[in-house]
Amino acid sequence: MHYSVCVFTLLLAASPVYAAQGQKQTTTTDPMAGLSMDQQMAVCESLKQAEQQNKKLDAKARSQLEVCHKMDASMQQDTTEAPAATLDR
Repeated sequence: MHYSVCVFTLLLAASPVYAAQGQKQTTTTDPMAGLSMDQQMAVCESLKQAEQQNKKLDAKARSQLEVCHKMDASMQQDTTEAPAATLDR
């Protein structure tokens, strides 16, 4: 009986540790985290200019530029499709 209580207590103590480790591995860092939308737009504009001038970008700048391209692509998709309320009329 004493053995099973010890094992049960050990399992309860160990489960949050494993859960925390799994969360750390699955979290991805957002290169634009902590920036307002205006700041993100300014960063995107400067990165696009640097890309057009064929300047070398470091890893962080490249990941920020990828986020900029994704935002641009999603904005273009939103403008090409009619809103659902318009289609219902």
